[in-house]
Amino acid sequence: MIRPFLSVIIPTYNEVEQIALTLIELDLYLAAQEFSYELLVIDNDSSDATADIVKKFVPVIKNLKIINNPDNRGVSSAVKIGNLTAKGNWRLVLTSKSLVPISQFADFLPMLSAGHAADVLIAVRSILGAKIDPPLPIFRRLADYCLNKFVRRLLKSKVTDFLLDFQCFSESASEKILPAIKLTGSGYLLETLALAEFLGLAIKEVPVKAAYIPNVTSSAFNYLQMFWETLKIRWWIKRGSYHLESEI
Repeated sequence: MIRPFLSVIIPTYNEVEQIALTLIELDLYLAAQEFSYELLVIDNDSSDATADIVKKFVPVIKNLKIINNPDNRGVSSAVKIGNLTAKGNWRLVLTSKSLVPISQFADFLPMLSAGHAADVLIAVRSILGAKIDPPLPIFRRLADYCLNKFVRRLLKSKVTDFLLDFQCFSESASEKILPAIKLTGSGYLLETLALAEFLGLAIKEVPVKAAYIPNVTSSAFNYLQMFWETLKIRWWIKRGSYHLESEI
């Protein structure tokens, strides 16, 4: 098999309401592109019909594969398995609940060609050119702002937005970062970028036009958990628990 240009890694768990639309959206966009790709759905042993729905799409969507992860240890375990399976020169990680549509990958493409120094590209809402329509509720905007500011200060980071699950890694970057992830929940989004900076990898922020989905919410508990997980990441880095050698 020819090595694909892009591997799209989609961790899932009980997403019967979103997964079909996600796969259709991905197929419509990717099938129209000139680059080669593969779609990898890693299902964390869903108790609903998520896996069954994906299996029905396998014969009709090009290069779609489903992998069952019976040992469900959170979203990051699915991301790790997806990365081990992926063959692409670039690996895009997203979920069916992502606020960022796959069409925004078009803004990533110019930075994935030879001659560009980016190792990791991330979607952000905090720089010129970004937009969310309809806008986030005030609580979400305030909570996101406070969390991002806290993470930047604690981790001494230059990243402005850690919270969108639309991250693209070069093959070498993914093989360094993703196997080292220790967190199991959505805090892995913070962790991947903290590790990329620790390793001295080049991170490129890409402004995106995203859509807020009202029925996809984050509770106060989710934010408190990510504050706590940021402290854990800082502690693990300080103690050398990741067993990674900094290149800076």
